[in-house]
Amino acid sequence: KGYKGVLNKYKVLATKNPILYITHYKESAIQFAQHHKINSNLEAAETLYKNAIDIFDKNSSYNFAIEVFEAPLIEFYYQTNQLEKLVLLYTNIEKDKGTIDSNMGIILSRLASMYSKLNNFEEAEVIYIKQLKYYQEKTKNYKSFNLYKLEKLNNSLAAYTYNSLGELYKKHKLTNQALNTYEKSLLIFKNLSKTDPVKYEMEVANVLSKQGYIYYELGEYKTAEELYKKSIDLYKKYVLIMPKQVTSYLATSMDMLSSVYTMRNEYEKAIVITNELTQIFNQAIYLDNFDKELIDGKAYNLMRLAYLYKDNSQFMNSKNAFLEALEIYKETNEAAAALYGLGELYEKMQQFDKAEKAYAESLSIYRGLEKTTANILSIAWTLDRLGLVYSGLEQRTKSKQSYSEALFMYRQLTKQEPLKYKAYVAWTLSRLGELHEKDKQIH
Repeated sequence: KGYKGVLNKYKVLATKNPILYITHYKESAIQFAQHHKINSNLEAAETLYKNAIDIFDKNSSYNFAIEVFEAPLIEFYYQTNQLEKLVLLYTNIEKDKGTIDSNMGIILSRLASMYSKLNNFEEAEVIYIKQLKYYQEKTKNYKSFNLYKLEKLNNSLAAYTYNSLGELYKKHKLTNQALNTYEKSLLIFKNLSKTDPVKYEMEVANVLSKQGYIYYELGEYKTAEELYKKSIDLYKKYVLIMPKQVTSYLATSMDMLSSVYTMRNEYEKAIVITNELTQIFNQAIYLDNFDKELIDGKAYNLMRLAYLYKDNSQFMNSKNAFLEALEIYKETNEAAAALYGLGELYEKMQQFDKAEKAYAESLSIYRGLEKTTANILSIAWTLDRLGLVYSGLEQRTKSKQSYSEALFMYRQLTKQEPLKYKAYVAWTLSRLGELHEKDKQIH
């Protein structure tokens, strides 16, 4: 009732004097529509957006008001996955091109993104190319009238569109097209960064990181290393200015650079870069008032560091990193993964009693989670590891029990995806077979 009363007042005022009241009306309408959307009353939300547009005659001087309300309607259709209505709205906007076309870029972007989500590659590619032509045409027009700010804006929008198109090509394994498209985006952002480095050097870094990932996937680790290093250097320039935002991007590049070194068996380099990232997280956490997302990011990084230490036989460092991550994860479901890693470490150190305790605690958490495929697989893995530990402790009965339960779960998963899980069934059967052989020898 409160939303409706305020909205009606602003509707009357905005109709009489849109210049003064259109913004207030827009905000009230969006809040009321969001209220309906949250309560799953999508039809009421849509009606509200449409009514907001309809109160302004498209043939009047209030075209800007129609544009104001079309943008949230576009977002509404996109967020509620209403492709047909989004296509119809696009058709209407295209008819009005030349008078009301400021939303053309927005709707093209949303249409392409929706087609991409639906794995309709051909339509997504066509729409992205239309979007690029739209921005390029606008940029050309603004340049001819010496409207530098608008020219710059549309140039940047073209670069973002190249980025999205590159993501589409990458998603569909069209590597060369993805790299070429990213390169076009990179050239625009580099040019824009000459006059606005704070805004656009971050975008340059983002594209470099995306290119680095493609070369990493191709196994061209030297090129990937160079690209990640360049992106890291740019991110570091702004990590103190925007600690939370930049640290998340920086973490991705540094994490992938660590993976590059790991793939080349350069564990010391991987450890150095991952340790450095831990310190960056510490700094960002302090600067951003102990933000939870940053703390969780640090915990994930500590897990990575712990495994690197373990694989490099630096067991005490590995233990300390696991325990530090576990301290962050305590009383959360994520503690299961940290305890599992700690169990693996103790197992490698042949401290089977400690490994048993860690695995058992991990298993207890996993058993309490929703029975998704991923969680069932985690339970089976943990039972498998417990089977090995009990075998090391000469507790063959417990070992067989753990293997048998793991085997049952693997067989259930094999019914869903035979090719994916048959190897787990075979591995566990071989372990059970070894135990039965030992029993025969004893008897």
